[in-house]
Amino acid sequence: MVGHRVVHGGREHVLPSLIDEALITSLKRLIPLAPLHLPAAISGIELAARHLPGLPQVACFDTAFHAHLPEHTAHFPLPARLYDAGVRRYGFHGLSYEYILSTLGTPHLRA
Repeated sequence: MVGHRVVHGGREHVLPSLIDEALITSLKRLIPLAPLHLPAAISGIELAARHLPGLPQVACFDTAFHAHLPEHTAHFPLPARLYDAGVRRYGFHGLSYEYILSTLGTPHLRA
C-alpha cells in the first residue's frame, strides 16, 4: 500500500480515502485552494499508479484535523458567496497535530 499526505481535501475529504479516479478528479477541482501543493501531490499519486499498478493507494488529508471547526471560526470576513465557493479557514498541518496529540495525549480533555 502507498500512503500520500495530501495538503488539502476541501470540505468533502476528511477521512483517509482509498484513491481512485473519482478522488483524483475531485482533487483536481480543489487545486485553486492549494495551487502550490495539490498538483505535485496528484502527480505523485499518478506516478505511483503507473509504476505500481494494482497497488492500493490511500490519501490522508492535512486539513481533516480541522474539518469540524465551528462555523464562526471557519468564516473569514468576506462575502458569503466566497464562503459558499469554498473560501474558508481549513486549518493546516493537521496530520502533525494529530500525531502530537496521539503521542502526548490531551490532558485538558481528561476528566
